[in-house]
Amino acid sequence: MKRGRVKVVEAALAVVAVCMLVCGTAEAARQAKGERPEDDAGAGGADGGALLMLQKGKDQLAAGEKDRGIRILDQLIQQYPNSLVRYQAYMAMGRHHIESYEQDQALPYLARMKELEQVKDLPLSYKDMIVEALYMTGVAYFQKREYAKSFPTLRKITVDYPNTVWANQSYFYIGMCHFVQENWNKAIEALSLVGTYVDPDSPTTQFAEAGRRFYVKIQDGDLPIMTKLGFAPRVFVETKAGDKEDVTMIPLSTDNPMYVGSLPTEVGTPKPNNGVIEVCGGDEITATYLDGNTQEGEKDKPRKGAVKVVSTGGIFISLGDYDTRTKNAYLDAPVYVVLQDADLDISPQYDTFKLKAMSRYKVEDVEEAAPEATKGGFADLLVEKKKEIYRVRDELTFTLREVGKSEPVRTGRFHGAFMTASAAVVAPDKDDDRLSCGQDDEIVVSYVDALHGEGDVPRTVTSKAVVVGTLDSTIKVTVPYVPDEMLRAKKNVVEAEAFLELAKIFKDMGLQQGANARAAEGLDRASEVILTQATIDPALREQAFKLKWELHVSQNDFEAAVATCNAFNSLFPNSPFVDRALMGIATVKEQEGNLADAIKVYTQILGLQVSLVKAEAQYKIAECTEKLAVIKAKGDTKGDPQKMALELAIPIYRAVAEKFPESPYAGPALGKLIDYAIENKDYTQANTLLEQIFSDYPDAPFLDAMLMKWVLTAYRMGDFKKAHEKCSQLLFEYPDSSYGSKAKEILPRIEAKL
Repeated sequence: MKRGRVKVVEAALAVVAVCMLVCGTAEAARQAKGERPEDDAGAGGADGGALLMLQKGKDQLAAGEKDRGIRILDQLIQQYPNSLVRYQAYMAMGRHHIESYEQDQALPYLARMKELEQVKDLPLSYKDMIVEALYMTGVAYFQKREYAKSFPTLRKITVDYPNTVWANQSYFYIGMCHFVQENWNKAIEALSLVGTYVDPDSPTTQFAEAGRRFYVKIQDGDLPIMTKLGFAPRVFVETKAGDKEDVTMIPLSTDNPMYVGSLPTEVGTPKPNNGVIEVCGGDEITATYLDGNTQEGEKDKPRKGAVKVVSTGGIFISLGDYDTRTKNAYLDAPVYVVLQDADLDISPQYDTFKLKAMSRYKVEDVEEAAPEATKGGFADLLVEKKKEIYRVRDELTFTLREVGKSEPVRTGRFHGAFMTASAAVVAPDKDDDRLSCGQDDEIVVSYVDALHGEGDVPRTVTSKAVVVGTLDSTIKVTVPYVPDEMLRAKKNVVEAEAFLELAKIFKDMGLQQGANARAAEGLDRASEVILTQATIDPALREQAFKLKWELHVSQNDFEAAVATCNAFNSLFPNSPFVDRALMGIATVKEQEGNLADAIKVYTQILGLQVSLVKAEAQYKIAECTEKLAVIKAKGDTKGDPQKMALELAIPIYRAVAEKFPESPYAGPALGKLIDYAIENKDYTQANTLLEQIFSDYPDAPFLDAMLMKWVLTAYRMGDFKKAHEKCSQLLFEYPDSSYGSKAKEILPRIEAKL
């Protein structure tokens, strides 16, 4: 018998904690190694001016100056079209939009990173960015709930870059995609692979993040046989604080000796045997598996794994409800602070923690002269005439108290507050209990998180708020007119978006008249932005065009929607959203039955230099070709119209699989090729294509249908053993499939052949 092994997936827990940050991992890794992403930037012909623009743009984004930061990075791309530094700009904008949950805006920038795969002698930092861009693309699609598009991207990482931290995180999101879609077996299989790559130099492998799910993995060659005999393996979990739980282990497959299990963790008082691991600051989790039969003949040999519980702290300034975050503070008013860190919960009583706060103000200083490389037409974009320097006005230390209903208290959540005062009235005094501030001062609260999910390296956690004046409760009459053209354009765009959402709600409820009325109001706002003669940000006009198109669609006015798309395409030919506009035109034409024109527009998309929807356009061309062929073949009495149509469309479906193998449309295209092969009794080709689908697209939503095709193909080939295997796999892995009843019906016939 094989020796059993138990592994607490502490690396998986650490990876889960990091991957929620989405895009901070690579930067943190580079900083830990003392690297700078710009160190090898000059390899692509980049010069100092490009690097200065890059840093300036990133600094503006970090300071919250979104429009200015994006504008500088866009100008970098235009001014240095042959420099590798432009890809750092793409990544910076992609990261920014992902962090802002603006996935649609991030995806076009991330797609440009694929171009680096064709560059020879690429610096290492750029190779890392390629993988990071793939990962962020998969996460973006997951956040958009477009799971079919998330799968291929994440799978590419696990296949092409298996020994990277990105592979660990990709397995997590693959598992979560399946979990959301209730594909339990595949979710367990993917999540069990989280942490299968562990960086031996990482200090985080010994830590588990409080509040995140706890995974256990065991491997024992005896278990498949024992499971068939009715034995359910279990792992016993115990914490230092006194919680005890059992974890039921589940096999990855029928004959796999690897079993996985998990339980949620919560910060709280231990409640044994309730299905949740309650942990607290300084806790430790130990998992024990009893190996029933070892190579040495020992019975119930304990196999153990242990991790230390840590908490990654967070802090924010809130309103008086201690829940709603705010970026503003007021003079002569309290500032409320919330701190969440289970590591600070050191006793069952109400713990306290002292926190530092300070007020600071900006002073201006003369910037050093720009380097010669930066001087020229864009020198004003590279450096400011003045740079911002902060000086501390006042400081104080205040106490936060742990919150909870009653003792014992194990929440790790602390609340506290302090008062501000006008610096013109109350002189700054670091020993009093009031923080003196001036208007436009910045209030900063901070503390040092000594132990967290990334290790025991101290990190400073801060939260900031701007003093905007005093609270004024008097009633004032305002005029809803904004004289500034830029501000009015922004206001109109926001209002048009609101009316669009209202129109969609009315339309979903079947109230088309109400939808038309709301859309008309939104069209007024969008049209004002489009037609304004004032100088405004081009992005606002572009957004107004997109809103106008969507508003026309909500009114079912497809002719106006097509006209808007054509105007949009002519005015913004290089926009990353042109493909979507063209896709909108083609979709409308297809819905109207104008298939020939739809094919022409889909073909235009294939000619774009950069597009996220080329695979979809290619697949749509094949579908429209097939539909057209069916219509034309219906008058032909010599053959089956559907078969004749599929024969014409097959080369186009094949092009989808060959040109876009990583897209979610490659699998369905291969499915069409399989149908064609089966129809022509080319079972060898059908079997080869089925093997390719299950190898390359293990997450496809139609695999139950493919298994049914495989059963029929193997049966007709006379391979009854394979037919039985695939039929059993269909019933086991997809018990709720619509093909289940048919599989149960033909299984006895296959067994009779065996």
